Formats: sequence, C-alpha cells, structure tokens
Amino acid sequence: MHLHPVTPDDWESHRDVRLAMLEDAPDAFWFTYADEAVYDEADWRERIEGAWLVQARDADGVLGSAGLGSHWEPERATTATLFGMY
Repeated sequence: MHLHPVTPDDWESHRDVRLAMLEDAPDAFWFTYADEAVYDEADWRERIEGAWLVQARDADGVLGSAGLGSHWEPERATTATLFGMY
C-alpha cells in the first residue's frame, strides 16, 4: 500500500471513492451522495484543485482516501483538520 497525492487528473478515481464513501457511510460526512453525484468532470477537477487529498492504493487500485485542510483564521494558522477519511 502507498499514499498517492490526488491531482485533478485523478478526478475519476477520486469521484469513484468519494461516491462510494457517501453511499457506504452517509451519516459520516457533511455532504450526501445526492449532493455530489451530479458533479461533472469540471466540478471534480475544481474541487481537487487547491485541496490536499491522498488516496491509499495497492496493486488492485484505490483502497480509501483522506484530506487535510488548514484554517484561515490567524489564531488557528498552525492547525489542520483531517477530513473525509475513508
């Protein structure tokens, strides 16, 4: 297994794992499957751009994903939040 940094070119694999996680654990995430299933390629690429996302992968493909976000408030500038872990 290795961690793969997600880029906009990974939009399809990111979409697939993201929609799977929203179906599998709908109460664990802020957004719903219905919210994100309507996104097109441009939407997925835009959401990935500027985000720090990784996928856990092995020889068979994507196993899961997670994101890391920073806070913009000056008093929390050194704090990051792990999100969307699946």
